[in-house]
Amino acid sequence: MPNSLKDEYADKEYNFERPYNQEIYDILEKYTFLVLMQKIRASSRALRNSDYIEPEAKKLLLKEITRGWFLFSKILFVLSPAMARYDYASFDGLGFFLSGFDNLSIDEKIKRIILRNPSFVVEFFKDDLFSPKSAPLLYDAINSETNKLIKHELMLLLIFGRPKNWQKHLRDYIKSVHRNSVYLLDILNLLSNRCKYDFASQKELADMGNLLKMCYVKHDVKSDYLIDQMKKIPNSVIPKRANNTE
Repeated sequence: MPNSLKDEYADKEYNFERPYNQEIYDILEKYTFLVLMQKIRASSRALRNSDYIEPEAKKLLLKEITRGWFLFSKILFVLSPAMARYDYASFDGLGFFLSGFDNLSIDEKIKRIILRNPSFVVEFFKDDLFSPKSAPLLYDAINSETNKLIKHELMLLLIFGRPKNWQKHLRDYIKSVHRNSVYLLDILNLLSNRCKYDFASQKELADMGNLLKMCYVKHDVKSDYLIDQMKKIPNSVIPKRANNTE
């Protein structure tokens, strides 16, 4: 058959009104969890590079991005039992493999997956969103956020990124959470991990060490004067560096 006739036949089912490949469109129509991930990433990159957008528009976009984080976390919470049982779970176009939890009971796996959930979500999206220049916008979002999980995830983002004055906002957060809360434990775990493995200056390491001590004091001591009590916490609670990554 001549090429012109074959091309005419192949184009019969193509909708020229659609602005992008229809196979991709079909995937995005079917897999809404995949769409959520793509929209969070695209919106985050747009916000990170939006030097000339009005401040109110930036605030609204960040609000929608963090709402996306919240939905992502909720879906992962629902998938936790399946991941614990089969070391794998998928939903609407995205799948997740579990590793590092060998020889644990299913109940223990579920507990650890749930605890790891917020930091996993933040680590999954942080590079699309964070830049040091976004710190004022993040601080404004933290101060105005009423959803506890979203606020906690924003605090985790500060630990990962450590922009100017991050330690002050984290101190205020540590003081505000309940002494037996999972949020306090999560902050302690992430600080310990970053203190051990991150590329960090001596000042950042000192700040993380002090914040670790504050977490221990907050949990152990029923007192509003955490800074005074921190002097009693030994330096041994601060993990040793895994290697020379300064």
